[in-house]
Amino acid sequence: MKKVLFTVLAGIVLAMPMNAQFLRGLAEKAIEKKMQEKTTPKQAVEPADNSENTDYITEELQAIVNPEYDTEDSATPMTISSISDVLNKRPALPTVNDLLSPDAKKAYAYKGALAWEQGAMNYRASSQSRYIELQNKILAAGNKQRQQQTRQQNFINEASAKGLMPSQQEIMQALVASGYDLEKITPEQSINVIAGAYSKKWNIPEADVKQFLTLVQSDDRKAEAFLAQKHPDLYKKLAGNAPNSSEFMDVDTKENEYGKLGGQISDLAEEARVLKENMMDMMKHVNYVSSLGNFHVADLPTNKLEDLYTQIADGWKSSSECKQVIQIETGLQERLNSWEPCVESNMGKDIPFPSWWTQGRKQENAVIATWNKQNAQKWLTAVAEYDGQLRALYERLEVLDKQLEQVRSGDAETFAYLDAKMQVYIAEQLLLDYYSMFTVALGFPCAVPQEETKYMTCETYGKG
Repeated sequence: MKKVLFTVLAGIVLAMPMNAQFLRGLAEKAIEKKMQEKTTPKQAVEPADNSENTDYITEELQAIVNPEYDTEDSATPMTISSISDVLNKRPALPTVNDLLSPDAKKAYAYKGALAWEQGAMNYRASSQSRYIELQNKILAAGNKQRQQQTRQQNFINEASAKGLMPSQQEIMQALVASGYDLEKITPEQSINVIAGAYSKKWNIPEADVKQFLTLVQSDDRKAEAFLAQKHPDLYKKLAGNAPNSSEFMDVDTKENEYGKLGGQISDLAEEARVLKENMMDMMKHVNYVSSLGNFHVADLPTNKLEDLYTQIADGWKSSSECKQVIQIETGLQERLNSWEPCVESNMGKDIPFPSWWTQGRKQENAVIATWNKQNAQKWLTAVAEYDGQLRALYERLEVLDKQLEQVRSGDAETFAYLDAKMQVYIAEQLLLDYYSMFTVALGFPCAVPQEETKYMTCETYGKG
């Protein structure tokens, strides 16, 4: 018997879940389009200075600085070419001690975080070409599938007219009469209903039809042998009317497995979207906060980290630690006014500031470090919370993607496979915040420590 007859029957059973999958794919493409829409940054405004002390040193100490460091050509990007690489090559988030000064942040970034983040961003950029390739493959597979469905439908109409199989109307009547919700009907329920219709048309037991249809989906040769042995007259009749073209209909025997995995990946993408939109949008933080320095952004939608950033930055000026540091610095400044290093014997020399000045600066930095540690811990706790949620989703995506490839096992890229793979891409795009977590963590608005060693260059005789 021609293989094509069995593929036609299998196509009838698989048609309904396939159509539901296609509609889901369209919905997710709409999500992706929405996800790619850009927002226009709002203008940054300089915060009002409520300080009555206008001394330049006091102003410096009152300012929270989110220091920038040169990242150009500073690290060779890691090679990241898969979801597994994104997860497995990623260094640990910084500790509190890594955030206490610009130098500490820079040292941490250059130990591997910067190389990983640059590699991850390169992987993100390459995903655009993979997405376009995937879109083209889906378009081609969809066109081929529609052509095959047309040929299949023509055959079904001809076979129904000859009495070889139930008409589409008869099958739909059986489905409606079954009482199943046709939008949620499972493949197993479809087989039960269709088997009843074929049993009446072929005049053979319904159990034999179920077994035959089940075999059709997994091994058409076994299906053919089963029908030839159990119902030889029916077999001969069907064989004599089967189409000749071996390209009549390609049946994807793994379609249900692809559909289940694609559904799980789609659900994961929705979780990522909800997390991103309703809890914290970290890319907003990266775009609007990490480059602000001493400025704040007015009237922006906020999230947990955005609120915490503002709370920490605004809190420094009114903190007891800031007031204590200013008090120490004011005393040092008063003593410096009486310090006269540039006596005649020191002309042309670089004279270090007095030891009492160095000790005073160390006291300031101890106070600054205490404040920074307390707030860095708050910051890292919030960063780690979001990072952990993102990583959990990413790890689940890795597992599902591997399962998808295991099901395929190198076979042809069918429409159902490509549709499920598209869900992987969409989920990845909704998890892009994970790539920027180091930038976010290093965006902690630390109070910058004061220099503890300084020299006076005596170029002229006189008071320093």
